[in-house]
Amino acid sequence: MAESMVKLLLENGQVDLNPRASDGHTPLSQAASRGHESVVKRLLVTGRVDVDMRGFNKHFTPLLWAAYRGQDSVVKLLLESRRVDIDSRDYDGYTPLSQATLGGHESVVNYHSRLVEWIST
Repeated sequence: MAESMVKLLLENGQVDLNPRASDGHTPLSQAASRGHESVVKRLLVTGRVDVDMRGFNKHFTPLLWAAYRGQDSVVKLLLESRRVDIDSRDYDGYTPLSQATLGGHESVVNYHSRLVEWIST
């Protein structure tokens, strides 16, 4: 049901895709933190979402949320979009890679590291 609702809202080009909840979450950050890969993909395709909008609590971006929660498929989508700040820092100065490492999310760490290495060459 959520997928069909998102599709319907996205088809209406007048819907604001960056509203904030009381905690600062946007639809993209909420979907990223919960691992809703299909919703993240639909939002990214529009080109109308702010991929680096920070929440009020800890100043997490959608990429920071996905890395913190170990949502590896969402991290991959966000990084492959090439629109996110790969080294964004939260309130405490942690990057997405730091958050994934601290959380023990090995697949996120490995993918992130390979991508950074590829970009650097």
